[in-house]
Amino acid sequence: MQRPLPPLRLKQEVEQYLKEIYCNQQIVEQLGKECSDTRFTDLLSKLSTPPCNTVARVNTLHYTREDVRQQLQQVVAEQYQQKCYDCPVVEPHPVLGDTLVILSDGPNVDMQRHDKEVIVSALCGNAVLRGADVFIPGIMAAHPCK
Repeated sequence: MQRPLPPLRLKQEVEQYLKEIYCNQQIVEQLGKECSDTRFTDLLSKLSTPPCNTVARVNTLHYTREDVRQQLQQVVAEQYQQKCYDCPVVEPHPVLGDTLVILSDGPNVDMQRHDKEVIVSALCGNAVLRGADVFIPGIMAAHPCK
């Protein structure tokens, strides 16, 4: 059984702003207090989960969707081979003729907890949630080396 991802921690003013939107008087009157609170909790849960797919739009004035799909699949395969992960598939979107979809198999929540932690910027954290590596400019703080 997979453990859920840790809850999203927001600044107090951001959480209050979102709560005012999702639990305002009009919504509470229509749905009830319990339902609006559940919707707000669901929102926070969804915000802490990385997207299942990455979507890329193709400039079909200069390239065909299939050419870009093949090139993108090759680049993704090279990057995943270096990381020793299974490569995701780049597929054409079933409805949008100029769009490609890279399917994800995440999020991976079965990770071991370590004694040392690295604190990264929000931008770096978002990229990591989508599978990127951490680079020095994204590191805000870390345990000292011994």
